[in-house]
Amino acid sequence: MNSLEWKELGITSYNDITATQMQDIYQRIRLDGLNLRQTQAAIRTITCEDTCSQLSFFDVLHEMDRRYYLRRDLVWEFTLLDNWKMGLIEISEAQFLMKAVHKDYFNDRQWKKFLTNRPVPEAMIAFEEIEVDLCNIPSLEQLEQDIEEEIQENLEKESVLELELKQIESDENAEREKNQPSNGTKEAVNDKKSNSESENMVRELESIIKEEELKRKEAQEAQEVARIAEAKKKAEEEADRIVEEQRKEREEAERIAEEQRKEREEAERIAEEQRKEREEAERIAEEQQKEREEIERIAEKQKKEREEAERIAEEQRKQEEAEEQRKQEEAASIADEKRKAEEEAAQKQLEEEMYNAEEQQKNESLNSMETLDTEEMNKLAEIAANAEADAKREAEIAAEAALKADSEDAKKAALEAERIALEKARKIAEERLTSQLKSAMKSNDIDRLRTTLKEFKKAKIENSSELIQKAESTLKMWLLRNELNL
Repeated sequence: MNSLEWKELGITSYNDITATQMQDIYQRIRLDGLNLRQTQAAIRTITCEDTCSQLSFFDVLHEMDRRYYLRRDLVWEFTLLDNWKMGLIEISEAQFLMKAVHKDYFNDRQWKKFLTNRPVPEAMIAFEEIEVDLCNIPSLEQLEQDIEEEIQENLEKESVLELELKQIESDENAEREKNQPSNGTKEAVNDKKSNSESENMVRELESIIKEEELKRKEAQEAQEVARIAEAKKKAEEEADRIVEEQRKEREEAERIAEEQRKEREEAERIAEEQRKEREEAERIAEEQQKEREEIERIAEKQKKEREEAERIAEEQRKQEEAEEQRKQEEAASIADEKRKAEEEAAQKQLEEEMYNAEEQQKNESLNSMETLDTEEMNKLAEIAANAEADAKREAEIAAEAALKADSEDAKKAALEAERIALEKARKIAEERLTSQLKSAMKSNDIDRLRTTLKEFKKAKIENSSELIQKAESTLKMWLLRNELNL
């Protein structure tokens, strides 16, 4: 692993890795992880120290993995023994579980030591108390150390027994000397001989006892040496087996890690290719969507233009009908007024009939205007301009007549005639400008349409916003088409 990978694990230097750091690293591998006591025990098992070097990093991880899976199995077995479901089991059941895990390597001396060191030796045992000891692998050094301590304790007990025997003999001799009589030499001599014989017998007995004890010790030592040799052999075989298993596990883990790395790289490569293919497909789909939207937009625009043209035509038709009706009403009103003035009424009647005839003719001309070509449209526009000029002259004549009128009724009739003439001139102008604008919209002449549209806007004709919008849209479309053709 390089320095960058160590930094990703939270290790910023090449110093030894602490148990807390190892615990954090392992929790990234196994979400539930291991507690600190198990992590410390794993480090001590591999390094015999409280910290882990980077060289032994993977060995410690394998040991932590072994403890993780073993602990998970032991929790299940502990739960089976926990009849009361309190998280506690009896001492005998805990000893049974320890023997089942360690088998021939179960150390009764260490078990008694564990019980003695508990705050309450007779209390039931929780899993947290024995989980580290259950996961520990009994070492050969620990077994030899326990055997040496047991031999030393036996020797100490024998020394204590010898001292007690000597003390007892000394007390007995003192008691005998105290009870011996002071008179009689013969009796003293006999007692002395008797004591000498007793001492010889005691010495002989002691010699026999010591020989038997020596033979017993030699036999025990021989058995102990054989047991130690057998235990040492088993421990060495178990240690070799564990080391070989750990080596195989390490190799297998490295092989699996290498395969996983290659699989990740392949998956990343495939994912990158798929991402690029998706992006290309999305780009093509987006372009196709834009093209469809543009086609739909143009079709919708054309549809709206058709609808707008139909709507404008319908509005014009309605306006013409309304205008015709209004004019008829105005003509009837004017006829009533003209009846008050016989001469002017007759003249006005004649002018009204002429006006209606002209209007009918001009309306028919405007209705058929859309089917005419440009030259005919220009002629109609010229006729409309002349009609507009005639209407303005009629207004001027009516204005002069109003000034010269000698009666109020005549003046009113002249002013009404002026108003009708001006209205007529305005409508003819509006119809002329409308006709010119429609003609320009069909001419494909940008300059003509721009000039006509400007003049049409200047006239400020009522209800003409839709026609202006349509003309502006047509002008923009022609300009855009010219730019695309360029």
